[in-house]
Amino acid sequence: DSGEPSTPQEIRLAEAVAAAGLSAHETGRRRAVVLITTGAAETTGWVQPQQVRRYLARLGVPLLVWDPLAKETEAGAWGPATDISSEERLRKAYRELTRRLNRQRVIWFTGLHLPQTIQLDPAVEGVELVRQISLIP
Repeated sequence: DSGEPSTPQEIRLAEAVAAAGLSAHETGRRRAVVLITTGAAETTGWVQPQQVRRYLARLGVPLLVWDPLAKETEAGAWGPATDISSEERLRKAYRELTRRLNRQRVIWFTGLHLPQTIQLDPAVEGVELVRQISLIP
């Protein structure tokens, strides 16, 4: 199998999610990727959901999986999904997304700084440095 979809209807979902994450990362603003899926879609592309989850985590882009048919404890290829099967559950998921976005801070450095030389003071808590990375190891 070459990894190529055999029909145009097959979804290369993992690549689409990775591209969305990279696009969100490059904006330099608060960001997240929300994947709404019933868990039924097959991933037929070159990368797997677990690889994309790790990639987005390294980029510092949260991935939230919402499922209109799921139970909170079910885990598909994308991992645990948040149940959005009712209006109230969708509102709750949206509030959580908003809370996570509001906690993000993006700081830009100006001047001649090599990214690998920037370090956080060991006393700093709750802050993470994110650098540009590649999806392919």
